[in-house]
Amino acid sequence: TPTPAELNGNLSDIPNQIYNPFTTVADPNNPGQYIRQPFTGNIIPPQDLNAGMVEYAKSVFPQPMFPINASGVNGVDTTPIITPQDEGQIRIDEHLNPRNSLWVRYTGVTQPQTSSGGFPGLVQNSFYHGYNLGAGYTRSMSSTSVLSLEFGRNSVQDNLDLSLPNVSPTLWQQVGFSPNFAGNFPAGGTYLPGMSISGFVEFTGYYAQNLHSSDIWEFRGDYSIVRGRHLIQTGADFNTNNMQMPVSA
Repeated sequence: TPTPAELNGNLSDIPNQIYNPFTTVADPNNPGQYIRQPFTGNIIPPQDLNAGMVEYAKSVFPQPMFPINASGVNGVDTTPIITPQDEGQIRIDEHLNPRNSLWVRYTGVTQPQTSSGGFPGLVQNSFYHGYNLGAGYTRSMSSTSVLSLEFGRNSVQDNLDLSLPNVSPTLWQQVGFSPNFAGNFPAGGTYLPGMSISGFVEFTGYYAQNLHSSDIWEFRGDYSIVRGRHLIQTGADFNTNNMQMPVSA
């Protein structure tokens, strides 16, 4: 993660030479190529720093925890993963009378999870919820015929989003992003654009997933009748199997 010195333009701790993009000119010795002047000592003068982007980095990226070690890191993400889970199941069977019976069953699970989105301060909120509901009704129409009606419902949602709870929601305005770049999304709202620098901690932008991976409704009916030595059965089954996956980033 950027150090305070680096955020103030002092990149002398970086072994590779950095160059001033504002000095870019055509290379007279190599047509079609360009050259730039290096920053002396890898130090960027204050007038060449973009104050808005410095504020962005200071607001979004975490502070170093220790000097860069042999592995090339200067911080550790200790954000805990919190995963509570609730499960429940119930079934009711009811014999209304000798000719009519009914059953209902419900099974469900809910699992909200909070974890790191990649670095301290960036939070990933996940919400997993699924349930299965079934019901059936059986009626003995006569001593030789039976009608059975059943209903089934299956639903699974797997949603998540990234957030920066400690960053001002108007930071995009403060650092100078155009509202046309940070807003006007189909789902509405404004979001801080992502920004990353190769070799440093990365914030690729907000991400939201509203995934309804299973959305099934089922209706079924069966009718059986005995005629002499013959058993006649007929029935119908109708079900929908839908999936909704609007994703925004």
